[in-house]
Amino acid sequence: MANMSGMDLSQADFRDADLRYADFRRSNLKEARLIYTKLSYADFSDSDLGGACLLGACLIGANLSNTNLSNCDLTWANISETKLCGVNLQGADLSMCKICDTDLRGIDLSGALLYEAVLTNCNLNEVYLRAANLQGAYLNDASLQRTNLQHADLCGAEASNSDMKGADLHGAKLGNTNLYGADLTDAIVTKEQLLRSNTDQTTILPSGIRLSDDEFNG
Repeated sequence: MANMSGMDLSQADFRDADLRYADFRRSNLKEARLIYTKLSYADFSDSDLGGACLLGACLIGANLSNTNLSNCDLTWANISETKLCGVNLQGADLSMCKICDTDLRGIDLSGALLYEAVLTNCNLNEVYLRAANLQGAYLNDASLQRTNLQHADLCGAEASNSDMKGADLHGAKLGNTNLYGADLTDAIVTKEQLLRSNTDQTTILPSGIRLSDDEFNG
């Protein structure tokens, strides 16, 4: 197991390296290149990866607690089952990133790029996703209770069987969003928005909104 804790590794090039279980605690990895690097179960707690490139990196089970990932490129990366408590993802590109079975509660992802990201079975309760780009994202079976999705773009997203109780979808774009089996109890959303999405009789609508059989499009 590589021990690089507390080291200055800014702009280091670790592309394609096998650094599984490595210790990077409190390290400076600003603008480092970790392209397609194997980083499963590595410990990055309290480290700084601001501006780093983690394109296609595998971080399954990694500890990213209190890690600075601002302005990182995480396109195609796999950060499933990671510890993300206190992580800073401001300005990060998470397009096509795989984030399955991960607890993201309370994280600020306002304006995040999550185009076609895979967030199946994630806990996104009370996450800030205001104005986030979730076009084509996979949110199947995800929990989004009381999540702030104001003005988010969910066009083409797959959110079947998701739990959106109390979610705030004010101004969100729901064109062709798959909401089959989704629970929208107490969600803030309009009938006009839902008519642009894909719903059927298994979709649980907020009280006060009724769709006729002709208006369901499942």
